[in-house]
Amino acid sequence: MTEQPPTYRRFHPIVADAYTAVHKWLEVTVKDAHGYKDLDYSNLK
Repeated sequence: MTEQPPTYRRFHPIVADAYTAVHKWLEVTVKDAHGYKDLDYSNLK
């Protein structure tokens, strides 16, 4: 049996705005979160 590719769905606009705001906040405010975008997440399921 082959592995199915992930199904991606769009966020509701309100959720997308909140998601973006949190990520902007993380980039500026939370020192421990700096560099999280550079991590390799390819092995996560």
